[in-house]
Amino acid sequence: MRVAVSRACRVAPGDTVILEAKLPPATKLGRLFIFGSTGGSFSPYAPGAEHAARLDKPQMLAPLALRLTEQIPFRIVKVPVDIDGWLAVYQEVDLQKDPRVKVKLDCQIDPHMGWRQRLRRKLLRISCWRKPAPLS
Repeated sequence: MRVAVSRACRVAPGDTVILEAKLPPATKLGRLFIFGSTGGSFSPYAPGAEHAARLDKPQMLAPLALRLTEQIPFRIVKVPVDIDGWLAVYQEVDLQKDPRVKVKLDCQIDPHMGWRQRLRRKLLRISCWRKPAPLS
């Protein structure tokens, strides 16, 4: 089963999402997946899916996933975003009582935006946005 290990983060095209994940002590494996939503419920996020949908030939795209092990217990990943919506991190667990990976999800607004657009985006992020339904 998949359980949410981060809060949903509001993103837009051009933003960069920074994911910091740390495996808890005495845990051997952590499987993380990034899920995205553009207004409906969350589904696995695959960068470039919007572009691939416009091509004539269908393509299979791999969703973003991260695996932590005893040898690599800490990772930082930067992902450029191409959707206007929400991103969240989910962990694959065998039992509900399994320990959770410590995750910090942060979004950097596109640095190439004008200052007015950046200010507008920051104010919109602070205001009450309607979040999509969680993964069931």
